[in-house]
Amino acid sequence: MKKYSIQVVLLATTILILCVAINFIVDPFGLYGSPKFKHFNVNKDSTRLMKIISVLRNPPDALIIGTSREDSGIDPKHPVFQDHSVFNAAISSQPFLESKEILQSLSDHKKFPEQIVFGLLFENANVFGYPLPADYSQENFNTFRPYKLLLSLSTLKSSAKTIVKNLTAEASISENNDGFRAPDKWVDQLLIGQHKAFVDTEKHYLLDNHFPLPACKSALIADINNEKTLTPMEEVRDAVAIAYRMKTEMHLFIGPSHARQWETIGASGLWGQFENWKRMLVDIVESEAQKANATPFQVWDFSGYNSITEEPVPSASDKTKRMRYYYESSHYTPAAGDLVLDRIFNYHSPDRTVPDDFGILITSQNLEAHLAHIRTDREHYRLTHPEDIAEIEALAREVAKTKRCLSATITN
Repeated sequence: MKKYSIQVVLLATTILILCVAINFIVDPFGLYGSPKFKHFNVNKDSTRLMKIISVLRNPPDALIIGTSREDSGIDPKHPVFQDHSVFNAAISSQPFLESKEILQSLSDHKKFPEQIVFGLLFENANVFGYPLPADYSQENFNTFRPYKLLLSLSTLKSSAKTIVKNLTAEASISENNDGFRAPDKWVDQLLIGQHKAFVDTEKHYLLDNHFPLPACKSALIADINNEKTLTPMEEVRDAVAIAYRMKTEMHLFIGPSHARQWETIGASGLWGQFENWKRMLVDIVESEAQKANATPFQVWDFSGYNSITEEPVPSASDKTKRMRYYYESSHYTPAAGDLVLDRIFNYHSPDRTVPDDFGILITSQNLEAHLAHIRTDREHYRLTHPEDIAEIEALAREVAKTKRCLSATITN
């Protein structure tokens, strides 16, 4: 009996050691710095986990947070970050809650970035928006998370999944050590042609993003029946307050999605709420600055209609032409991202010039005039781009016929 018990212990120990060894060698989340081998473990299984643990393990001087737009559009190699360690912690579908938790974790560990660049997405502000991403977990912020994962059977499954993905070449996304997602992620997606990529994105926003199923509601402020402890915009307020306490330099910006993307907001009847969102952002930044007795952070608006966001979209028959500033309506390229950083940091590159109409610093003093100017620009765009408008309105009508909601309301 004693011999049998010893054998069981030895077997269990061997299995545990083997599990740890496989997880360490494959390194499915990119946490342990294990060597990468082609067709084995180059492409990882969880960008979210890798980014969060990386930024907490090696806190940078300059931090980029936001969604997939900043993930593949804001390049940490931009000259404004020269002589700084920088990490792009923007993640696909990053909710404001997660952005705040990254800052809170850095603050808790007394690791204060000198600069924070915070990309803001309107759809993230909806109280009735999507549930948290499937791979989101507060455990990701636990200091001991990497060590626990070595012993995890779920990690072993991820190791197997990583190997299979690399063998079958399913994963083509490449991450740099600075967290930036290389633009080659878009190569396969754009084989359908950029016009089709635009239409597919716009239909997705009209069908899913603006009024997520099943309730199909949109609101910036919670009603009494909402179960969330904090609304997304309250999470933004907390994130801004944390940055003021850290005495860091935060730059908030509304990204430069294409003009057609803004038209999906209009077609959804959300234009007034879109404007109210900008009012809330400015109020949050300025009121929290007053509480902290600090100079307000800059809030930049790159939305609207200008020489960048109105870049012509290739025709439906042209599947080879590629746009300079966009992959599709929502996601901008690093070329546009470089212009964003040029404007925010007042950087003058010998290789490019930022158009005068691209990027406006908004405050409570100029916001209403700015919103009125965008409305005028929108009317001009609608008059001068009738084919684009007709296509988006046709998509909106198609969605209205097929979408089935419990209710569809705009509450504020």
